[in-house]
Amino acid sequence: DKIAVRMYTTAETFSGRELCGILNEALRKDQVEHAVVMARVLNSFCVTGRQPGSRHIRWPADQKVYRGGGLPPRHRHFFIPGRQYRVPMFLSTSGKKGVTVEFMERQTEEPILWTIELDPRGCKHVNFIDRHDGSLNMRPNTPAEDEFLFAPYSAFTVQSVAWQPVPSTAQPHEIVLAGRLRQPRRLRRPAPRPLGVD
Repeated sequence: DKIAVRMYTTAETFSGRELCGILNEALRKDQVEHAVVMARVLNSFCVTGRQPGSRHIRWPADQKVYRGGGLPPRHRHFFIPGRQYRVPMFLSTSGKKGVTVEFMERQTEEPILWTIELDPRGCKHVNFIDRHDGSLNMRPNTPAEDEFLFAPYSAFTVQSVAWQPVPSTAQPHEIVLAGRLRQPRRLRRPAPRPLGVD
């Protein structure tokens, strides 16, 4: 899984796109024939990190992770408090709120800050990325972005929504989600596309 994690976190591009974006597009479009091996290894990394004998995960002290991105206005109606949904791709987040600004700045859509409140008992479908390949302008094999990676089809519940009249990276739209300890079996509603750069 170490190689797959390094490949997923690389800042190197292929035809102008990062590998994480290519992989997530294949998952969203359900075109996984070329991505299945890497997706399987990354999924195992996300969901098996809490086995006896596995390394300790440094969960954020406030039990929150963040994601910056863009949201087309046509998708606002989907995000209402109480709605539960699944995200049909790997979902990269950070324990550092400041990391999100760069991702909001990359977007052509209205900037949005996602805050995911983790279950204090932990989550069974997310893992801490403790290494990268050195392409993030930092030492390799370090947790460059304090990144937590959720497995595809992780479920979330919308807790609150704050729409800004004129969103900016300094004052983005904000959506607070609740992460779940375990994933429900029957929840099937996928989210619309706009969850950020990936």
